[in-house]
Amino acid sequence: TMPPKGGRGGGQSGGGGGRGDKKKGSQQGGRGGKGSSKKGDDGSVAARAAAKLAEEALARERAAEAERRRKRLEEEERARAEAERIAKEEAEAKQRAEELRRLRRARVELRAANISPSRPTDADLKRLDSSIKKCTALTRKLTKITEETRASLLDELGKVNMRKYVTEAVAATVEGKLKSSDISAAVDVVSKLHAMYEDFAPALAESLPRFVCPNAKAFAPSAAAALAAKEAATAAGLDAAEVVAPLQRRLKLRLLAELHLVGVVPSAGSTHKCVAELAKVESRVDDADAYAHSLTTLAQFARVYGEEYLGVDPSEKEPGSERGGDDPSGTSPEKAGDSECVSSSSYRLKPEQQAAFRSCFAGFYARARDALVDAHRSLSEIERSNAKRLERTGELSAADSEAYAAAKRTRDFLHKNVASLTEDLRERYPELPEYVEKEREKDRGEVELQRGVDVGPGDWRALWDDEEQKIFYEDLPDLRATVPAVLLPKEEGVAVGDEDGDDGD
Repeated sequence: TMPPKGGRGGGQSGGGGGRGDKKKGSQQGGRGGKGSSKKGDDGSVAARAAAKLAEEALARERAAEAERRRKRLEEEERARAEAERIAKEEAEAKQRAEELRRLRRARVELRAANISPSRPTDADLKRLDSSIKKCTALTRKLTKITEETRASLLDELGKVNMRKYVTEAVAATVEGKLKSSDISAAVDVVSKLHAMYEDFAPALAESLPRFVCPNAKAFAPSAAAALAAKEAATAAGLDAAEVVAPLQRRLKLRLLAELHLVGVVPSAGSTHKCVAELAKVESRVDDADAYAHSLTTLAQFARVYGEEYLGVDPSEKEPGSERGGDDPSGTSPEKAGDSECVSSSSYRLKPEQQAAFRSCFAGFYARARDALVDAHRSLSEIERSNAKRLERTGELSAADSEAYAAAKRTRDFLHKNVASLTEDLRERYPELPEYVEKEREKDRGEVELQRGVDVGPGDWRALWDDEEQKIFYEDLPDLRATVPAVLLPKEEGVAVGDEDGDDGD
């Protein structure tokens, strides 16, 4: 039997309904899958962002920790360097204090022997070797007094009779070259000659100042004395025409000052005349070399003989410094007492003599201080000018660089020596103008503004400092006139014509 049509249709419709339900379910499932996938993508993005933020935070923490470690290491390095510097300065201070005690002790002993020397008699001198060969050889050795030759020279001086060669011995001692470390040996050798020959010390006291200040009228020798000195220098194997180095003149001034302290040169007048002559130099503008020599020599003199010749108390606190009466050398009370005992027994100039020396230094120091301030101001102006020129043109000329280098050398030289004089004279270091140009720039700005109001609207002075600056920014160079033609692009008309010709072919 055949099923009724309605039943078949109903089945079909039911089947269709089932298929529709499946399709609907599949569509709903697809939509649900897409929604869950989108939510999963959002979660992964958030997770990656959170992980990235965590990594960045960790990197920042690590960078901060590395920076803290670096700063800590730098601070430790600075502290270590500072500790080493302090330890080195303390060691050097102890060494200087020990050398000063030894030097003062030697001065006391030498002065006692030189004030009343026990000279050999004529009979004693006749027993010594007085041959020309021995005397000439010994005279030549006196031109090279060193710490190493001290013992041999002292021994040989006691075996040779140089009574007839005193003038040559004086010339050799004065003209011979010394080093700073040889001053003590030279003092011992001169003391030995003074103890043997009565006319040696007066001749030396007359010749040394003339060597220290060769152009001073106060020490100008007579014609006969100059000729005798020249002959004596020639006999000693020295070149009388040789130019004396400033260093040797400084060292001979130290030798002259030292010889007075040990009693060989009885008067400090010749030393004072030398100091006064050196302090006469007014400024470095007139004669830069002479001024540099005077400044260096007087700074060294004040450093070495501040207590004996200038009356400076070594325990006195310097203005503006933190060093006071505490012993910087760190010596023990026993050594301090020994030092005070030696210092009290060592020779010093009288107060009125010290005042005369200090008066020479006071005037010279005031001029040197002003010269330092001027040099610092000049250097600041050059630096500011060079900075503006670099900003405007991007380079400095050779003349500008050389001028800056010369100004800096001058300022550094003055700073070094003025600082030394300031410390040794117990003065206050001058205040240097750090930014002198600020006031000038302010005034210049006001002038520029007023000038901008006065000039017309088309005047270039309203915009530019000078014509050079205006040309640099406004007048552009013609590249076609300076760049080779092969490097430039072809002109537009020529390029089109060429292309048409190619197409026609």
